Amino acid sequence: MRAQPSDECSLGIWIHGTAMRELGATEALKSLDAVHKRFHREVDLVISSLNHGKLRTADEAYEEALVLSGEIITLLTRLQVELADSQVLSAGSSKL
Repeated sequence: MRAQPSDECSLGIWIHGTAMRELGATEALKSLDAVHKRFHREVDLVISSLNHGKLRTADEAYEEALVLSGEIITLLTRLQVELADSQVLSAGSSKL
């Protein structure tokens, strides 16, 4: 058993589809993609380690996955703010 590949989960599909189309390759989106991939690698390591009885490694990878999930939330919030700001700017410029 393995973790789902990062480009096949809902977030990965959104990053490489809708987000890229609507936001372009912003630094926040690039960071989100990188952290998201690292998250999937850590989850895969948790699963693999548990399957091989490596409980300490599994625990360490799990802790790292928790940290990365927090980073993902922070980056998604940053993207939400960027998107809201760009919508306000484009709405303002359309009134000119």
